[in-house]
Amino acid sequence: MSVSADIISKSLAPALGLDEATVEAWVSTALHRAVEELMLSGSVQLASIGILKKTHVPSEPHDFGDGKFGLMPPRARVELLSVEGEGDDGGFIYDVALGDLKLDEDAAEKFAKGFARVVEKVLEAKGSLALGRLGALIRSSTGELSFQESTWLGDFLNKPYKHLAPVMISGDDDVLEKKSSVKEIAPVAFKPSEFGLDSPPVPKKPSVQPDEFSFSAPKTAAEKKDDIKFDQDRKRERFQPPVPSLDEPNPDPVESAPQKSNSTYQFKVPKPIQDEPLPNLDALAVESAPSDTKRLLTIGSSTAIAVAFVVAMFWWLNQLSRSSSDTVDTPKPERAAEKSVEKKESAKSKTESSKTDAPAPEPTKVEAKKSEPPTSETKVEPKSEPPKPVANTGLPADLSTPVNESKGGWAIVVASRPSEAEAKAVAADFAKKGFATSIKAREVNGETRYRVRVGQFEKQADALKAIKQNSTLLPQGAFLDKIQ
Repeated sequence: MSVSADIISKSLAPALGLDEATVEAWVSTALHRAVEELMLSGSVQLASIGILKKTHVPSEPHDFGDGKFGLMPPRARVELLSVEGEGDDGGFIYDVALGDLKLDEDAAEKFAKGFARVVEKVLEAKGSLALGRLGALIRSSTGELSFQESTWLGDFLNKPYKHLAPVMISGDDDVLEKKSSVKEIAPVAFKPSEFGLDSPPVPKKPSVQPDEFSFSAPKTAAEKKDDIKFDQDRKRERFQPPVPSLDEPNPDPVESAPQKSNSTYQFKVPKPIQDEPLPNLDALAVESAPSDTKRLLTIGSSTAIAVAFVVAMFWWLNQLSRSSSDTVDTPKPERAAEKSVEKKESAKSKTESSKTDAPAPEPTKVEAKKSEPPTSETKVEPKSEPPKPVANTGLPADLSTPVNESKGGWAIVVASRPSEAEAKAVAADFAKKGFATSIKAREVNGETRYRVRVGQFEKQADALKAIKQNSTLLPQGAFLDKIQ
């Protein structure tokens, strides 16, 4: 027996008019089902408390004290989310009371609302309340409500991260204090001589500064032309590629080197190349002829194959259309023949039975009358066509069939409005979706509420099953109403 179930049952039993043991068993069942719902779907809604939701916390830095900082591994925890604008239903506790505890609507509503009131009173008096394996609800001094999951639930949710440990990122960490066993390599000075870069630099010629007191006559046009020619010869002497001789296969580099001269540079003129006979074009044409014929043969063969393929496909499609038309047309005479045979057999049986009661000429009249229907039977065949489809809403028959108050049973409440006009507007929206709707006025806590109901079920279990199966079409928090 848990402390939370004991406290809630002692406070709730007098209000429900039941013994404490029964109420305590109900509370334990509700808390156990809440743990299962949280682990399976990730969230569970408790009326007037909020929604308990499983969340993922990524890795984050953490201060371990004494100047030590580390990175905590990821984990999972349960948070309490407040819900604004809750309905008048009892949330998950109400669903458990209807489905698992098999209570009727009034008893389930009393149990769910009583559970919520007891939780609020205990939190106001003590500031915290344990909810079994779920954890504990805690109200701070500022009135803020929070949730702390139990150790059992935390270990179960964090099983995937159990093997992970915090990673230290600063402080007196043994891993950081360990020195490397590799010896440090001393820097080596760069020696240009090891890379062939020790050749002495070429000294620059000192520039001759003209004497400011010296006098030089201006150069004539002929002297300027000689200077230009000297500069051209000087540039030519800097680099001149050797010109190989065609007479000798391996020319001497000394002989082929350019000859320096102060006056002019003499090139070695190569001998002209002797003309070679041109290839015979007729022979080339003869050699290329087989390749052209092969190309034409391949093109012709591929074209013939393509034409044959097209013809074969056309013939195959023609045969297929004939066979399909034969298969469509043949069943009619077979059916007519089968029906005529059946009519003849029935006629024979009738004539045999009539022989004992009537004279012989009468069976011939019966056979004549019975031999005519086969033609009419073949004409009546169009009646076997399938009926025109009715607008298919995709809903079960229990949700789309109009409600019959005289049959009783259970209906699903999809909305509860304070005025009948609002209820009719909601009912019209659900009717457009294919639901069979009905509106019923109920007194709830001294206030008239107009409940919009859909469907009609004989058993309460079938109605609860329909809510779960059609959760995408029905609003969250839909509950049951007894048709009376």
